[in-house]
Amino acid sequence: MQKQDLFQDAKIRASFGVVGNQAIDPYETLGLMKRVSYGFGSTNYYTGYWSESLATPDLTWEKTRQLDLGVDFSMFDRRLSVSLDYFYKKTVDGLLQKTIPYYDGGGSFWVNAGKISNKGLDFSITGHILQGTGVNWTSTVTGTYIKNEVLSLAGSDFLYGSPAARGMVEEVTIVKPGEPIGSFYGYVWEGLDDKGNNVYADLNNSGGIDAGDRTVIGKSTPDFILGWNNMLSWKNWDLNLFFTGSFGAKKLNLTRFTMASMVGDSKFITLRDAYVKGFDKVGAGAEYTSLTSTGNTFQPASTQWLENADYFRLDNLSLSYNLSKKVTRFADLRLTVSCQNLFTITRYKGYDPSSSAFAGGGNSVDINSGVDIGAYPTPRTWTFGVRMNF
Repeated sequence: MQKQDLFQDAKIRASFGVVGNQAIDPYETLGLMKRVSYGFGSTNYYTGYWSESLATPDLTWEKTRQLDLGVDFSMFDRRLSVSLDYFYKKTVDGLLQKTIPYYDGGGSFWVNAGKISNKGLDFSITGHILQGTGVNWTSTVTGTYIKNEVLSLAGSDFLYGSPAARGMVEEVTIVKPGEPIGSFYGYVWEGLDDKGNNVYADLNNSGGIDAGDRTVIGKSTPDFILGWNNMLSWKNWDLNLFFTGSFGAKKLNLTRFTMASMVGDSKFITLRDAYVKGFDKVGAGAEYTSLTSTGNTFQPASTQWLENADYFRLDNLSLSYNLSKKVTRFADLRLTVSCQNLFTITRYKGYDPSSSAFAGGGNSVDINSGVDIGAYPTPRTWTFGVRMNF
């Protein structure tokens, strides 16, 4: 290192460890009873109890083994700093909630369900782009690429996620070996027929559309997550810009399904595009079904409502101006105006590609995320501040 001037610092890192996880609510492993009321053909209701959850006394901690390999180095007189990390995490005895079929009483219970792997790359690059020219600009880009995969489920072929909206759609997610956590499970939409009705792929060649035609149609977890922070200063001015991005994830837009489909109590649409871009107006090549045809089938868990959830967002903008005590005569002042969520670039048709209104019961957030059924959008917030240093 002494006979070269390209690198100023260089470091190699490695670590390995095992972490336990018992992150489930208290008493979740006990068989609890639920109070119910029922009327046996009369106006009187009688109180009874039935099992709300099954006892799982043999449940153990979830264990995660993780290997990290990394390298850090700086170049060009430390104006460029780079940190690269490779990680591999293998989770065994994973804690998952298993759904009980309704014909067996319904409900769910916790199980130690097999093995899950997470591997990927983390990087952080910091560059001092402008220095000593009156304008200073420092930029940092961070990113994570991750691949998640279910390796086994302790003998089970699959586990369903929690029902998203009973009466409209049941399970829309699945945990299955060979697929990532947060996989969507549904029908493949092939477009409209000559009557304007939905057409779905008959994957099991049964001659009709049934539950056997469902398949993994996407995932809610992103492949790549980005962060980009910029700090600029000029004389008494300071500007901070922080961008975030997510790429590779899908989102099931059940809000758009309910607004554009002839289902529910009203059985009529409330989405303008479903009328303007519907089959009755456009004809062949329409994006939405006919409103006048009969015998139509609507499948909310299908690729028709599964959308690209990629986005790039200006998460925070902050502009500050500094006034010295010599100017104000009483204190050093820093005046700041900032805005969160100033703009988002996305092709997602819902309010917010990063929000989710459904996470299922218990702690199965990773399994059930990515379902938009009325998610409240991230607000745009303006903040003004004054800091005084006496």
